[in-house]
Amino acid sequence: MTLSRFAHEYDQLPPGEQALFAEAVRRLLTDGLIWRDDDDDRRIYNYLGRRGELVLTALRERVHVEPYRNYAARLYGNGSTSTNRA
Repeated sequence: MTLSRFAHEYDQLPPGEQALFAEAVRRLLTDGLIWRDDDDDRRIYNYLGRRGELVLTALRERVHVEPYRNYAARLYGNGSTSTNRA
């Protein structure tokens, strides 16, 4: 998925879905696993089933996630939409 497609798809998500997106990314970065059978993880697990490609793109491209704002892709640092990586 391209960053422009990611930005468009993320921007179309309702605020609740954006919050789940951010939670899924944070949990994967901090814990590395989401357990389907864990009651606390089931909501995120189901979200990953629906929006896995979006989350995968964010993790691959190191997109900065800001769940409480209504815009999508901004890379760490200067806010550019280029794919410069550290």
